[in-house]
Amino acid sequence: MTVPSPRCRERVRNITVAIVLLFGGCFRGLLYVGDGRFIDHGPTAAVERYTLDLGPVDLETKGEHRYSMAGLPAVEMTVGLDVIAGFSDERLSESRPIRALIEMVLVNGRNEVVIRERGRPAQWTWGTASSQEFRAFVYRRGAVREQSLGSGVIGFERLGVQADGGWGSYFLPSPGERYRLTLSVLEPAPDGQRYSVRLLVKGGGWKS
Repeated sequence: MTVPSPRCRERVRNITVAIVLLFGGCFRGLLYVGDGRFIDHGPTAAVERYTLDLGPVDLETKGEHRYSMAGLPAVEMTVGLDVIAGFSDERLSESRPIRALIEMVLVNGRNEVVIRERGRPAQWTWGTASSQEFRAFVYRRGAVREQSLGSGVIGFERLGVQADGGWGSYFLPSPGERYRLTLSVLEPAPDGQRYSVRLLVKGGGWKS
C-alpha cells in the first residue's frame, strides 16, 4: 500500500478546501429567485457574506422602483443605498449629500408590512470604511430603549419591531418567503448631484 507523501496530502487538502469554498459560496446563490444579482461571498466572510444588488436608483426623478425577492438566507439582512461620490477625497459620512425624500416599503408573501421607512437619507446612518470614505452604505436604524441586564450592564431593546423582524431597514427573512420591495422617490434630489446610487440588501457573516 502506497502512503501519500506529506506534500501530496497538503495538495489534496488545499483542493478540498477550494471545492468547499467554491460550492459553499455558490449554493446559496442558486436558491435565490427574483430581481437583481445575488452574491454569496462564502463561509469565510466575517461580515456581509450575502449581497443582493438590485441595481441603480435614480433619486433625481420622482417615481417608484419595485422588486421581488425569494430564497433569501435566514440571517438578518439590511436594505440600504450604496452611494459612491464622484471624487475620492469626499468624506460621505460628513457631507451626507443625498437630499431626496424617499419611502422604503417591504411586504412579505402574507401581505404583512416588514419595513416601512420614510425620510431623507441625509438623516440616516452612513457606514463607511476608513480606506474608502468616498463610498457609503446608507440605512435606517429603528428605535431602541435601554434596559438593565444586571451587574451594571446596559443593553438595548428594539422597539416597534414588525413582521419578520422588521426594524428600521433591517429584517430577518423567513425560509421560503417571497418579499416585495418598493422604493418611492417622493421628492427628487437636486439635479446634478453626480453620485452613483444602487439599492442593496446585505447581511450575514460569521461575526454577525
